[in-house]
Amino acid sequence: MAQAEVHFRTLKGHRGEIRGIVFHPDETTLISCSYDQSIRFWEWETGQPKECLTGNHYVPALALSPDGTRFLASEWVTTDESRPLQTLGLFEFPSGKRLQTFTLETFHARQVVALPNTTTWVAATFDGMLWQWSEANDLPVWKHGLNPGGFTALAVSSDGTLGMAGITVGPLVVWDPQTGTELHRFTEPKKSVMAAGCTPDGSRIWAGVGGSKNVVVFGWDWKTRKKAFKKELKGHADQVWTMTFSPDGRFLATADNPLHDPGMYLWRVETGELLLHSTGIRLSSLAFSSDNRHLAGGSKYGDLYLWEIAPLTT
Repeated sequence: MAQAEVHFRTLKGHRGEIRGIVFHPDETTLISCSYDQSIRFWEWETGQPKECLTGNHYVPALALSPDGTRFLASEWVTTDESRPLQTLGLFEFPSGKRLQTFTLETFHARQVVALPNTTTWVAATFDGMLWQWSEANDLPVWKHGLNPGGFTALAVSSDGTLGMAGITVGPLVVWDPQTGTELHRFTEPKKSVMAAGCTPDGSRIWAGVGGSKNVVVFGWDWKTRKKAFKKELKGHADQVWTMTFSPDGRFLATADNPLHDPGMYLWRVETGELLLHSTGIRLSSLAFSSDNRHLAGGSKYGDLYLWEIAPLTT
């Protein structure tokens, strides 16, 4: 039976839908980005705002460098032109100083990730292209069109050897983060992958599928490429809107459609056990801390919610 606990802290400041959240490795700072054209830093243990970066751009995605000294933001810049300018902004932490701007040729990036132990970044754009950018120059290292319909999820293994991309009408694609080439395309799932991940050693690949009132989690043995796991997680009150795996792949956080019967759910992947359910919270984004002790949710209307989940995940 899930523990019906409420969130332990609410952070207010954004005035629009929160699209990206990351926990900083200093264990005190949370960074969020929003359609209200801002990036905010928070001292999440007290709920106090620390910094706010504003501009003339919507920010639909955010990623942090492994050492926490820089972060990359997808920017949808509003201009007088009929088509907005699509860029990636690289910023210094904690000063917020802009270090570089990368210009995308086509559409904005829906997901961005940092490659471990490098100064390179990967962005998945709305038109189904994967781009790798290096901080050494302003031009892409490579770009590949893995899916003409666009991406719904993006993740990289902790050792940087595997990349996973969910596409709009299934299945899950595994790619090489160094070259961008496709390594394997699984035959499942048939529906859009909303979350992707893997175990720390890269042996098990995960994909989460939603869209209906149930969540389906797929797991594959990467060495054999064979499906090793499939479990349906039942309990959602409405359409599944967003989800994310924990860094170690052991837990999954999901949220209902924020316009209908909103709520957040925390699951143990292997058993399908529902560990936590919070109701009445309209979420559009979710993020785990690196140690699985905390969970953050970004609201469609600008609030940030924080849960202490250590008793359930340790």
